[in-house]
Amino acid sequence: MRRGDAKPRLISGPAGALELKRRPPGLGARQARHPDHLAEKYRAILLKRVRLTRDLLLKRLDKVLAGKAGKELNEGARTDDALTALIRVVEYVQRAVDATLPINEEELRGVAEGVDTFATAQQAEIFGRVAAVDIFTPELASGLYADFIAANVDLITSIDARFFADIQTAVTDAVRTGRSTAELRKEVQARYGVSKSRAELIARDQISKFNGQVTEYRQTSVGITRYMWSTSGDERVRDSHRALDGKIFEWKKPPPEGHPGEPVSCRCVAIPVLDDADAAQLQAEQAARVEREKAAGQY
Repeated sequence: MRRGDAKPRLISGPAGALELKRRPPGLGARQARHPDHLAEKYRAILLKRVRLTRDLLLKRLDKVLAGKAGKELNEGARTDDALTALIRVVEYVQRAVDATLPINEEELRGVAEGVDTFATAQQAEIFGRVAAVDIFTPELASGLYADFIAANVDLITSIDARFFADIQTAVTDAVRTGRSTAELRKEVQARYGVSKSRAELIARDQISKFNGQVTEYRQTSVGITRYMWSTSGDERVRDSHRALDGKIFEWKKPPPEGHPGEPVSCRCVAIPVLDDADAAQLQAEQAARVEREKAAGQY
């Protein structure tokens, strides 16, 4: 090595240490993207179950309300028979939803695999330019998939549990206060809206979190210890995350907000930092990009 040359930058690969080249200009800041399309796909999966629950409930409820229970409600009668009939509707629909569209763990695994493929491709694109080889093995730690599936089974179950608890409360109140069948139907629609919003939040949040977890796993598995925080660079970025944009953090020492993807619905991403010179290059490019985004009214 000639005097004044920098030491070769090394990174851990499947076959041992690899020497890295200098990062090409522009490769990094805003180049790693958030998997919005996968969040939308997961949203569709969750909403299918939420809509089925609403549709089955309204269909069964309309059938019961067309009979004696509905007549008693509209007349302001507060009978135990009406309450029992409506509670049975709720219990029936709970069983029907699980029988018609049970929570599918293989489908959840497919969601996790999609995020893994996307996040790994993002990192491979960056490292392929600086290592000239694919440094990632195809396998992902099975624990990440298992944790994602378990957490999301619990979250989906919680959507159902909250919805049916709210409906049971609504039908009980309807009988006790003498509310009409029209008012009860309106309450069911309102509860559906709450479940829909919760499902949409879960979809966005869980995809963001898993994307961040895969990114961390892929980077740290090859020896990357630092990253640059990069936002999505649009009007949806929260102020606290905009303040982190372009800053360097260690994987072992996250900022108070947590790593990118950890806060609720965070669409930020972690750009790998190879060394101090690479950090300076990334931050300079990020600062220039932010100025262009501001000038274009995007930031």
